[in-house]
Amino acid sequence: MKTIQYHSSSPPLIFKCDRKFTRYMSVFLAFCMLHLSLGCSYYKVREVPASMDDMAGHIREFNDQRNYAIINQSWHLKMLSINEDTRTLSGIAGSISPQHQSDKSRVIKKTYRFKSEQREPYNELHFMVQSERIPTAGDSVSIPFSDIKAITVNDKNTGRAVLNVVAGTIGTFFAVSLIIIALKSSCPVVYIKDGAGYVFKGELYPGTLTPGMEHPDYLPLPGFYPEKNTFEVLVTNELREKQYTDVLLLWVVDHENQSRVLLNEHGELQTFSRLISPQKIYNESGRVAPDVLQENDDLAYTFNNELATTNSTRELVLHFERPPAADHAKLFLSAKNSLWLDYIYGKFNEQFGAYYNQFQQDQQKLSAEKIHKWVDEQDIPLSVYLKTENGWELVKKVNTVGPMANRDLGIELDLERVSAKKIEVKLVCGFMFWELDYAAIDYDEKQIKSQLIKITPYQAMDENNTDVTTLLTMVDKQYLEQAERGNAVTVSFHAPQQPEGTERSVFLVSQGYYNYIRDYKGIPDFKRIKTFREKNAFTRFSENSYKSILAIDKTADPTLTIQ
Repeated sequence: MKTIQYHSSSPPLIFKCDRKFTRYMSVFLAFCMLHLSLGCSYYKVREVPASMDDMAGHIREFNDQRNYAIINQSWHLKMLSINEDTRTLSGIAGSISPQHQSDKSRVIKKTYRFKSEQREPYNELHFMVQSERIPTAGDSVSIPFSDIKAITVNDKNTGRAVLNVVAGTIGTFFAVSLIIIALKSSCPVVYIKDGAGYVFKGELYPGTLTPGMEHPDYLPLPGFYPEKNTFEVLVTNELREKQYTDVLLLWVVDHENQSRVLLNEHGELQTFSRLISPQKIYNESGRVAPDVLQENDDLAYTFNNELATTNSTRELVLHFERPPAADHAKLFLSAKNSLWLDYIYGKFNEQFGAYYNQFQQDQQKLSAEKIHKWVDEQDIPLSVYLKTENGWELVKKVNTVGPMANRDLGIELDLERVSAKKIEVKLVCGFMFWELDYAAIDYDEKQIKSQLIKITPYQAMDENNTDVTTLLTMVDKQYLEQAERGNAVTVSFHAPQQPEGTERSVFLVSQGYYNYIRDYKGIPDFKRIKTFREKNAFTRFSENSYKSILAIDKTADPTLTIQ
């Protein structure tokens, strides 16, 4: 049997535990996860770029919104005023109040955690100045613009990813692994060969629970390079599932440098060459700091704003500048589903008790249309809307992509019915179902030269060294069945020669489905289960359960919470 070595960044196959312990651990970790995400808040330090010429305008703009000025993290400047003629900042010196005190040094782009009942950092405006002298409280102070070395503000980071919260708080890789294994319940896991080990990259056909739901899935594999003219992929079953894979292909795209390539749900190429970040971002509570989505940094917006909505959905509105005469654009998103969605879907299934296996068997016979109708009505997909002269128009519903890795997504936008000088895009989903890490738009319609090569595997060996290649070369309903945890298949592809002066993007194309293996106990409450046929019922179940676990909302509907 082949020995598999994982890199440290890969989720390990080490959490082999009994079902009762897994159940207790999942509840415990969910509680910890939610306690950390609500018990503490986050801000990210952002530098305000300002030259001598525009410094007065920047200070005045931010002072209107953030009226607590702090100098060198040492003293407070009250009654701040700006004199543009003398280019000075003036006010009255004072001590820093307890809710604005911090002993942590400020690092640009770093995210800090704080107790919301103890600190109020969001309205702070920080100045680093040359003089380190601390004036006496009550003194009048004047600071020349030329003495100001840096200006920073604290942006509210409401969407910090739950996984990062737990990882940063517990501080160990093992804690992250526990959460993934205890809360996750979906999809075969994919690794790519990198030297002596394997590196985790994502999941196959996420959310495909019946044969009728099968469709091609296109997983980007960035940083995948051949070794000895071979691409090698490892696909494993690490959960209590039966996984049925019909096909595994590798699609290689060689394209111009300085461009990015994706495949849409139809396998069509999408190219990006000039990505532009949102100018403004809004959620239910108002404006969100734009830099929340400006980088792929795993500090995601998690659609869990505390301001309740009638249907328990959450939304984010992105404003983009629009070039003159632009009538087409491509939206670029990097997102994933939350571990919370996996957890709460498991709690929903648990209500079927001893009847669950029969319920799952019955689901296999349903049409994909009927299943997707329920999924859409529960706002499980990420819905993308474009604001036109007729109001908000639905552009696309993005199906689930799994919780373990961000998936890059491209959405085409037709701007012919948009008369405004700016582009507004709205993203909507159920409470805390998605995590959005990055968003941008591309107006460039230049045709990027590219070549697509489709490769079938020349070898596929399972964990028992059995050749299963013929099961994976085409869509024929002849499945590779991975029915137990620990099942693995190593799939090899010949690497075509890459033309000089090009970049290469690699995608793993798959199709299949999976079923859960569960042994729930108890008599199902069919009357309660039937309430989930109603629109938004599962979405409300998610939000009410979230609040119920933390005991922060005693008014939550008891018929739609975890019991």
